[in-house]
Amino acid sequence: MEKSTWYKDKVWNNMSTYFEVIGDDKRVVIDDKFACMEVVDSFPLSQCKKEDMFSNAAAGAGHNYYYKFPSGHSIPDDALVGISLNGITSEVPFSYFAIGDTIRFYGDGSAVAQVGIVGIERDDIIATSTLYMFNHATRTPSEHGTGLEIINDKNEIVFSSERPYINVLKCGNDEKDSVSTASTKPIIACNLGYDYFYEFYEQSHHSSPQGVESLKRPTYILKNQVVSIVPRFFNTFWTGDSQAPEYNPDTGEWTYPDNGGPEYGGFYEFDAWYNYGWLVGTIC
Repeated sequence: MEKSTWYKDKVWNNMSTYFEVIGDDKRVVIDDKFACMEVVDSFPLSQCKKEDMFSNAAAGAGHNYYYKFPSGHSIPDDALVGISLNGITSEVPFSYFAIGDTIRFYGDGSAVAQVGIVGIERDDIIATSTLYMFNHATRTPSEHGTGLEIINDKNEIVFSSERPYINVLKCGNDEKDSVSTASTKPIIACNLGYDYFYEFYEQSHHSSPQGVESLKRPTYILKNQVVSIVPRFFNTFWTGDSQAPEYNPDTGEWTYPDNGGPEYGGFYEFDAWYNYGWLVGTIC
């Protein structure tokens, strides 16, 4: 196909070998490589069922809540997941994590010493928010043959005007930012990733462990029709008196304290990754 560029005054110019649509600001908004994610599934979170992972634990273990999706819904591989913010009136900050067919929330009370970082109740969000899943879907021609569709040289539809796509309003990482939620369209908060650091050791089996598990998650704060996004750490600390082993980078050997180490049931664990990020968008 010859490239055709459609300006505001509807003048067509033959230039190259593909199709572009240029908006009023002279920005290319659609071309034959268009790959924006579209909505592949959505449902009200009010359809979820609340569960407590500690419900069968011993008395005094506390709670670890998650919300299970309704039957027939689960997050596909490589999907971008977000929840709508418009109807949330609480100003209490929250983070969330959605995986498989569950969503969990974090906030005050999420870190329990020597237990782990646990999910908390956020029934207020569940009652009003909608969960959206975005992905690069396999598309077929529209049933009625109406609207605008762009087909590439592999006979794949890369854009269809009947599909709802994500429109990115802002995305970022460590810096604090804010986005207006005063919109008739859903304003959707998506997590792009989180930072994780874990270091744990004990001199002998189940004896006075020391260590930390730390997660830095995007945290959302809603106030006066504005959502602020800030990084927040959720930590669990083990405060026993075990001594950490020493590592010699030159020899690759570990030196454990007396009566410590694997032969005495002790061990050292370390894990970390860093991919914190967030995205706020709407649907176009």
